[in-house]
Amino acid sequence: MFGDQPTGPTHSIAVMLDEAGIPGIAIAKHEGSFSVAVLNVTTPFRVGGEMSLIATEADMPGAQLSTDQMKVNLSDDEEYVTIGLADQGKPTNQITIQADELSLMIAKLAEARAVMSAPISREPPQNCRELAAIDPIWRTNPPLHPDVDGVLLRLRHPGFGWLTFILPHHEAAGVGKWLCDYENNRVADPPGQE
Repeated sequence: MFGDQPTGPTHSIAVMLDEAGIPGIAIAKHEGSFSVAVLNVTTPFRVGGEMSLIATEADMPGAQLSTDQMKVNLSDDEEYVTIGLADQGKPTNQITIQADELSLMIAKLAEARAVMSAPISREPPQNCRELAAIDPIWRTNPPLHPDVDGVLLRLRHPGFGWLTFILPHHEAAGVGKWLCDYENNRVADPPGQE
C-alpha cells in the first residue's frame, strides 16, 4: 500500500538498526499493508536486513511461542495454554493452565529473574522480538510509604499484566519534561508539514 490510505490496526513493528546500532527505520505491519517511518533524518545512514513486508500469522502476538527448552501452545478457544518442557530437545514435562494461573506463573518467574546474579541489561535489547504494548492503560499515585520517596507508576501490559515502578522525583520530573517537550514539538511541527 502506498499513499495516504488508512492502514488499519498495527499488528507488529520491526525496527532496523544502522551500522552503529541506532534505530534508523521502523516498519509497521498492518493487515494487508505496511507503513515505514524513517527515525533518523539528521545524519546519513545505511540499514540492511531482510524481512517479510506481509503480515503473517507468525508476526501476530502469540505466534512464536517456542524455544529449544520450551514449547507453548495456545488452545483454539484461547482459554488455556499448554507448556511443554524439553531437555536436550527431548520432551520431559508439560502442564496445561488457564489465564490466572499463567499470570501467577509469569509473576513468580519475574521475581526469580529479579534476584538472579546475571542482571538485566541497563539498555533496551536490540535485534530481538519485543512485545510492545500500544497505548497502555496507566495509573499513578503519590508515594505509598514515607521510606520510599518517589512517584508510583503502573503500566498495564497485555502479556505481563500490571507492571509497577517507583520513580524517584527527579526521574519522574525528567520523564514528564521529556514527554511534554516531545508532544509540544510534535504539535508545533507535525510530521509531513513543511
